[in-house]
Amino acid sequence: MSLLNIDLSNLPSVEEPWGPSKTTPSSLRFNGVPYAPFIKSDKLGKIADWQVSKEEEQLKGNANQKKRDVYHAYGASAAKMFGAETEDKGFSLVENTTTSTTQKQAVLKGGRKQNTTGTKKKDAASVLKKTVAPSIKKSAPAASKPAKWGNGNNNKWGSNKWNAEETKQSDGSIAIGEKWVSVAEIEFNKLTKLNLDTPKPITLSTNGTMYQYQKKYETNTVAPLEPTIKVITHQTSSQDPNLKNFASEGAAKVFITDEIIAQLMCAPKSNASWDVIVTKKDGKIFFDKREDTFYVPIDENAPLADLKEFDVNHPANLKLEFEEITNSYVQGSLGTNSKKFEGKSPIASSAAISKAYKYVKYELPNGTSSDDDQGTIPIIVRTSFDAYNILASSTLSVRALLQYKSNDWRAKFHGSSQGNIFIDEVKKNNNMISQWTTQSALAGVNSLKIGFVTRENTKSFKSHIVAGTMTFGVDMLMQQLKVNLNNGWGILKSFIDIIEHEGGEGDYRLVIFKVPNSQKINIYKVPFESFDF
Repeated sequence: MSLLNIDLSNLPSVEEPWGPSKTTPSSLRFNGVPYAPFIKSDKLGKIADWQVSKEEEQLKGNANQKKRDVYHAYGASAAKMFGAETEDKGFSLVENTTTSTTQKQAVLKGGRKQNTTGTKKKDAASVLKKTVAPSIKKSAPAASKPAKWGNGNNNKWGSNKWNAEETKQSDGSIAIGEKWVSVAEIEFNKLTKLNLDTPKPITLSTNGTMYQYQKKYETNTVAPLEPTIKVITHQTSSQDPNLKNFASEGAAKVFITDEIIAQLMCAPKSNASWDVIVTKKDGKIFFDKREDTFYVPIDENAPLADLKEFDVNHPANLKLEFEEITNSYVQGSLGTNSKKFEGKSPIASSAAISKAYKYVKYELPNGTSSDDDQGTIPIIVRTSFDAYNILASSTLSVRALLQYKSNDWRAKFHGSSQGNIFIDEVKKNNNMISQWTTQSALAGVNSLKIGFVTRENTKSFKSHIVAGTMTFGVDMLMQQLKVNLNNGWGILKSFIDIIEHEGGEGDYRLVIFKVPNSQKINIYKVPFESFDF
């Protein structure tokens, strides 16, 4: 066989790889043509579409028509983005974020900050989505007075005026101590998702004296509010001698009053700051509330006006006025007939307005679900009711609302505007009215009487007029206000779980603190000497 005649002289050298040449032949070059990526859905005609520049020039002539790219992001019109790279050699990007780190920290701490970058504003509650786990401890922040909203500039949007009235953020109900340690942080949106079947109460005793309700302020005409020297006494749990006796007998593990439990159950509805003190001693847990925090501000949703202390509408003056009209209205609604119960009243003062107290016991499941069998947590709640209705053989709760900026309730109340009046008050005082409804439900009360009291003169708090009284069925009112006891018991059970987890086996004291100007609650572990009840 003869060898084939093969010419190997044109083969590349060993220094060059196999495949296409490194250089593109000049005959195959497309000089000056930019690369324009496109997708399969683009028509081939778009690659050589010369009408784009003409359409853009036409759009420039019409000021009312928004300029836009009429083609895909990937297509013939995108070619212009790739053809002038050499012109940008001197350009350097210094900052490509819309909001600097310092600005973000300011938003988290201050709640509101003027946005100078043109991006969308974010509220502190929407930015702060992280919940601190109960097991993670952190130092408590130093107490400081919150700054006013706004940045103090003279421009329209950055000024510290709110509806042409100088306003300020509300302060905390209590000063955070330097030795306090934050053990948990809970956002309201997490509390609203809790649920626990309402346990059946066991009545342990009924104490005190209850008077018959009289319709003194339910006439068709306005009536002057008669002042009284008697007062409603807010006695906290650890000062109640009956609860102390139950604790010494080992009847339960947790002790609380209806006012405190209603505050905790309605926590997601609250805007103003409040605090509850929790003390565990000798295996017994008491929930206490300081005297100053029993008051819920009138019109809780309104911004606080920066008023002088001598102004009749200053928050401190409104608090005293509201307490006085409530005392007078409740006392004026009580008749002379009474029912005295075997149990001794926890309040022995003759200056206190008489009411009846019922001590009930609940067994809360100790497991994380209904299938868990880990025993129960016995809790004793002191409930109360203000009067009884002899005709309906039922118990009543009696409360009052105050109108201080106007006195038009007198004209509107006896017309067709009663419903509108109450709807407006629910918008202003949803938290407070929800607490009243929760207390009534826990006590087994059938009806809630609310008096609508106005000033005789809007510039003075010395005399008042009762425009009228409304009667509400407790069950119906719960539906209207969306008060859910199952959610309330879930909230209380969660607080107890966190408290026991963070407190440990020994004695301890914690504070449940509603953070001012924020929709969240912090729980602090504090020294025993911080409070003395």
